[in-house]
Amino acid sequence: MVDQNPLSGVGGRDQRRLFPSTALATQREKRVALAIAAIALVAFLAMVPFVRLPLAKMPAFIPSYAGGTFLHRSDYRGSAVRSV
Repeated sequence: MVDQNPLSGVGGRDQRRLFPSTALATQREKRVALAIAAIALVAFLAMVPFVRLPLAKMPAFIPSYAGGTFLHRSDYRGSAVRSV
C-alpha cells in the first residue's frame, strides 16, 4: 500500500506537526473537541423552551452595527477620516 500523504516522505510525523492544519489530533484534543460539542448541544437544548418567546425590541442595534461595520472596513484603507 502506498502512503498518499505528501508530507510523509519528508520528516514523517514531525513534519505533520509543523502546521496546525496538517497535524493529526491527539486523543486529548479529540476529547476536548467532543466536550465542547456536547456543551454546545446542551446549551442549544436548554434554549428550546424559549423558542416562542419574543425578543425585546432593540431599535439602536442596526445603526450601531452599521457604524461598527463602517469603522471596521475603514481600517483596511488607512484611517476613518480618509475613507469618508
